[in-house]
Amino acid sequence: MSWVDLLKLRASLGIAGVAAGKSKISSVTTLNTRPGNILFNKGESFNDISYPGNETLTWEKSRTLNIGLDMELFNHKLSGCIEFYNKYSYDVLSYATVPTISQGKNSVMYNNAKVLNRGVELSLNTDLRVAGDLKWRGVFNYSYNNNKVKAFYENTPISPQMPGLIEGYPMGVILVLKPSGYTPEGYIKLQGKDGTREPILDNVSSHTSDRILRQNGETIGDNNWFYYLGTSTPKSQLSFSNQFTWKGMTLSFMITGRFGYYVRRGDEFTANNPGAASFSKRLDRAFTVYDAGYGNQTSYSEYPLYNDENYQLYQNIEKNVSDASQMFVTNYIKGDHIRLNEVYWGYDLPEWLLSRQNVFKRINVYVQVSNLGILWSKNKDMDPDYRVGTIKPMSTFMFGLKVNFRN
Repeated sequence: MSWVDLLKLRASLGIAGVAAGKSKISSVTTLNTRPGNILFNKGESFNDISYPGNETLTWEKSRTLNIGLDMELFNHKLSGCIEFYNKYSYDVLSYATVPTISQGKNSVMYNNAKVLNRGVELSLNTDLRVAGDLKWRGVFNYSYNNNKVKAFYENTPISPQMPGLIEGYPMGVILVLKPSGYTPEGYIKLQGKDGTREPILDNVSSHTSDRILRQNGETIGDNNWFYYLGTSTPKSQLSFSNQFTWKGMTLSFMITGRFGYYVRRGDEFTANNPGAASFSKRLDRAFTVYDAGYGNQTSYSEYPLYNDENYQLYQNIEKNVSDASQMFVTNYIKGDHIRLNEVYWGYDLPEWLLSRQNVFKRINVYVQVSNLGILWSKNKDMDPDYRVGTIKPMSTFMFGLKVNFRN
């Protein structure tokens, strides 16, 4: 194979550890010093517990197997590597619930989890003469990671509000409730896994207080109302940088992407919260649904509005409905996207022109544009990196001149 310049197979197996004393975690109890208050302790300073000591702390450890292939092809015009890895981490630090009487804290950090990461990383580099004086240099990087919690030695109940680590699922789990429509009076119906459709009429039917009890061996599948949506951590990422040069001109740009994850929209709406992001837009949609009649809706599309007829009952359950709506699947969108980060164009004045004078050795003019935004997104509604209500960076334009003088 004359087009193969280099093929090198490599493998490594190693054990690594990370010291447990990170993020203020310690095996000894640490204290804060607080200023006194003239009303309560005559202005004398006092101490309270910053973090309770944990004598059982040990290093986070991992065993990693890497298998990689390095390659150079087509007379070194294309090079790169592909690497597969299997990383088993144990004694992973995570919070565990303890009695509040334990030094005044209700949770401390323990080595109580095991996590498996498997994935692949690909890197490609090219240096090509496309045609004549036109050259292209490119660097492409792609990574995919699939992680799963293999063990979690903690019996705290699981809820959509704070799912935490769940054995058998990836890190960053998102649990949701699924609204399926309305009653004719405007009460939201929830969809159960068994096909049941139940209106939210009180705290029990809102299922906001439901818990999955690990100590009883319960799993997400045992709860009829909680759905596993996905993870908040991207499973794969890519970056692609390019540089084209031709007769003194340079054009370069950078593309990045993230895939396989969900983000929260950030525009949760209730009629009693006028300060929420996109309130006016969501309120208009709520009135559209209201005017069309809740009994005429075949699915859930917006938070309902109460009227004179159901005001008394709705007022009593509004908190239950509002709390449940914070867990609705409609609050999340797929975060998959490809972004154009930066574009650069520059031009060097040719040597034959500079040779006519004795002052300047090099003159370069350039334009650089940053924060250009989304090229493609799985959802067409919003930029997944900037939740509704946050400030998205504006595109910036820079015009410059670089001059080098002769000696």
